[in-house]
Amino acid sequence: MSTKMRAVSFLTALIFFICGCGLNKPPKSTLRYDISGSPATLDPQYASRQSELAIINNSFEGLTAISPEGNVIPAAAESWEVSTDKKSYTFTLRDDIKWSNGDSVTADDFVFGLKRLFNPVAFSDAADDYLMIKNASDILSGNKNTQSLGVKALSEKELLIELEYADPSILTLLSRASASPCQKEFFDDQKGKYGLSAKNVICNGPFIVDSWGDDYVVIVKNPQYRKKIAIDGVNLYFNRGDSVERFLEAKTDACLIPFYRFGETKGLSGEMFYDQSWLMLFNRQKDILCSTEVRKAFLASFDKGEMLSNIPEYLKPYNGAIAPDAMMGGICYRDEAKLPTAAPLPSDARSAFFEAMEQLERNSMGKLSIIVSDFEPGPNIGGQLLREWQQKLSAYVNMEQLAYQQLIDRTQRGDFDIAIAPLVSQSDSLIDRFRLIEALEPEGDTTLSDILSAARQQPDTAKSAKLLSKAEQYIIDQYIALPLFCSPSLFSLGEGIEGVYYNDINGTVYFADAICSRD
Repeated sequence: MSTKMRAVSFLTALIFFICGCGLNKPPKSTLRYDISGSPATLDPQYASRQSELAIINNSFEGLTAISPEGNVIPAAAESWEVSTDKKSYTFTLRDDIKWSNGDSVTADDFVFGLKRLFNPVAFSDAADDYLMIKNASDILSGNKNTQSLGVKALSEKELLIELEYADPSILTLLSRASASPCQKEFFDDQKGKYGLSAKNVICNGPFIVDSWGDDYVVIVKNPQYRKKIAIDGVNLYFNRGDSVERFLEAKTDACLIPFYRFGETKGLSGEMFYDQSWLMLFNRQKDILCSTEVRKAFLASFDKGEMLSNIPEYLKPYNGAIAPDAMMGGICYRDEAKLPTAAPLPSDARSAFFEAMEQLERNSMGKLSIIVSDFEPGPNIGGQLLREWQQKLSAYVNMEQLAYQQLIDRTQRGDFDIAIAPLVSQSDSLIDRFRLIEALEPEGDTTLSDILSAARQQPDTAKSAKLLSKAEQYIIDQYIALPLFCSPSLFSLGEGIEGVYYNDINGTVYFADAICSRD
């Protein structure tokens, strides 16, 4: 079973760090890591950028946490009890949890934090994730006020959360940054500036925000935290250049390396996890590709196994639209959703293609192009497809090679005829990875949307996974997409660095258990 977070350590050459503008050379036991961009806020209830969450998830602690093995474990709560009907959760907080200013963390702090998600002046983007909480939907629709949300402090150290319906994923959700506590007195004292600078935030996690500059945030260990932290802190950098190059130049102590950069990192070891599935995607709103029979003929004109026989060894031929290591609501998606089966294809692609064109009353297919990555195996696969389509269908297709982010942007906008690209989303929801295909549904066809809507509304995570697997099978059966291969990322640590965990679902690196013994 896939793990959400993994601890890694490996050997690679590191040199002493010479700091850039804004920071002195960090102490020996201060780690260095590049985050994805500039944070705009460190308010847990309203943060959404990966860079923001990277800081908050190391500075705040929720009621629960996710272990390196992917299991829900106690965090600020030492224990909880669940009612017989699975709709009431009573949490008992630890006695030794404190804010960085020395105040005790109370049940009221968690109540205030959760209610802030449903502030009618400006609902948090994360509020939709907590619709299982009693009255949450009515609050969002304006039928009830925020105070009716089903969260209540029974005492200073006891918290009750009531649900509209049984949903075990609530325990996973309570580990997220958006479910962090918020001390009302401190919040009110900030007069609208909460989370906007280092001095405008207090923390209850293993680190506190010490300083925030133009291209860095420094977090240092929290002396009030309930466990001993072995390192002094972490310097988190952004906008300083290519993160992989900086890691290879020993300017940082850890790096998440995408597969298309593996050629630059030979000899590095670490934890490899398969986080993306790459598919051939057809835009059904583009010209002749509206025809199922045309798409079927395009797919019948090549042999997938043969085409993938020469891909790099770290890529794996794969039949699913969702990557094999994907997690959903705290469970491994593939444990609940079997791999889709291949759709039947005509034995004679050429005859099938011309029959489809005749049905469309077309004697020309017009201009079509395929977009692929500008790194392997994109150019190789794209070139093979062009040859096969020309030889077997007399179909001339252009090819555009794009950088990774350009490829993602084009597919997300629906600006393509045919694409070889991964399904990705801005959230950690697997269902949202189908948004680009859902957005390209022809007018009057809501089949995919209906399946995805049912999956979103299904409170049982296992049942929701099974519904999502129906969506996977549907796009394959309708020849909208053909899964090709899955690709990995490598999370690597420098020499002498141990105990750092990477959560491949929310994209956060956790430093609380880090040990630094580098020279």
